[in-house]
Amino acid sequence: MASLIRVNTINNRNGIGTITLNDDTLVVSGFTTFKSTDIEVSDGFFVNDQTLNRTRSVNANTNAAIIGPYDIATGVTLSIETGATFSIL
Repeated sequence: MASLIRVNTINNRNGIGTITLNDDTLVVSGFTTFKSTDIEVSDGFFVNDQTLNRTRSVNANTNAAIIGPYDIATGVTLSIETGATFSIL
């Protein structure tokens, strides 16, 4: 399955950082801020939007989590396949 990452900004105070993308994992290390269209990781804080604005699926045998409260916009679908786990923290 192809993966898509949209990165808006990456700030790296140390001058060294890596992004590793495999078929089922994304590892970001060495950066003080990582911000994509949907999430931001900055100085130990994980930030996500409060509304899902595009149709998404959590595939079988995978896990997904967001920090709530969390709404799903009108006309948008969140599909959670059998065997998947979706958690709102």
